[in-house]
Amino acid sequence: MSGKRHLQTLSIRGEPGVGSTNGPALAHETIDRVVRAFYARAREHPDLAATFARVEDWDEHIARISHFWWVSLGGRRYRPDRFQVGPRHVALGVTGRQVDAWLDLFEETLSEQVADDQARQDWLDRAHRMGRVIRGLGAFYERRDARTDDPHRGQRPSARD
Repeated sequence: MSGKRHLQTLSIRGEPGVGSTNGPALAHETIDRVVRAFYARAREHPDLAATFARVEDWDEHIARISHFWWVSLGGRRYRPDRFQVGPRHVALGVTGRQVDAWLDLFEETLSEQVADDQARQDWLDRAHRMGRVIRGLGAFYERRDARTDDPHRGQRPSARD
């Protein structure tokens, strides 16, 4: 990632993808720092470590997730990544307990890494919305799999989609 990207800031108070100017600015380097700090802890967390042990290229994963948050918080795309948050997490078998652990750890990391209260809360709100999507999709597949007459029973999205 170029140094120019690290100097960019965005506002997370506007609509997703817009980057309005009426809220607290969040530098790309802050997003990257949060992502790195979070994953350093998640890789050691008793409820999360096994899921993250599947990551083969941590530098690429961190770059991809930093880009995900940059775009999710209103920044412009600078990588060709496709984000399928719900299906990817469902394919990995992420549980409600893991979502809770992820959110708790993410909140702790944000509290330590992001000084601006409003920026921190806005980012955490987006993380909670993402958690609800993952839980909702997981519940959908569990209900569908419980039905014996569903021809798609047991089929889940691929983690690579």
